[in-house]
Amino acid sequence: VLSIQNRLNRTRLTNKVVYNPHWYIFNRKLRSVVYGIIYISSIFGRLYYNGGDYLSAVKCYMQAKEYSMRSVDLVFRGLISSAISDVYAQNNNFPEKIRYSKEALECFSEAGDSCRTWITTGRLASYYADCKDWDKSDSLYSIFLSSPPHDTAVLAEHLFNIARYSLFRPEPNPRQSVAIFQKAVDEYGGKPSAIDYASFAYALDNIGCHRAADSIFSQLEERVN
Repeated sequence: VLSIQNRLNRTRLTNKVVYNPHWYIFNRKLRSVVYGIIYISSIFGRLYYNGGDYLSAVKCYMQAKEYSMRSVDLVFRGLISSAISDVYAQNNNFPEKIRYSKEALECFSEAGDSCRTWITTGRLASYYADCKDWDKSDSLYSIFLSSPPHDTAVLAEHLFNIARYSLFRPEPNPRQSVAIFQKAVDEYGGKPSAIDYASFAYALDNIGCHRAADSIFSQLEERVN
């Protein structure tokens, strides 16, 4: 018994000296280096993205993503996945922009970030609409529109998108498109792009408002010229 007790005491003593303050300091420095790599990679990714060099941008963001997997900061990881999705969106790479947007949505949702979850839900809904996957798009837009809006400008932008998508579905609904466009402008102060105006004019023409449609088309042509 005494022999066992002595062995137990030695084991406890050994366990007490496992903690090494020098290793703790080194580990903290290592984590600082990792975050530094993520930060720098993300900055270069944004610079390349702004410059239109999407291949270099995605390489930098992928490096940041690889190192960020060690982080418990889900919002941080979500932002990187969202940035990668943005790059693929510029290249019209539909499968990849959806894949990384879904990853971002999962991170933001798990982190409890309601604002970024809402924004990414709307973005993913528009990506599915771009792919003509109307069921998934409608489901996500239903969640997006039924949630409290965090930013009326973002909401208006998606209403313009929905209005445009209404014209390209298997069963186009130009009347609904006109109503949604007007709601975006009148209720949320949306600022339509030239494409939004063109879609609005096309919808008006399809419901018999030919003069209004011609007037908008004429103004758009003047802008171009």
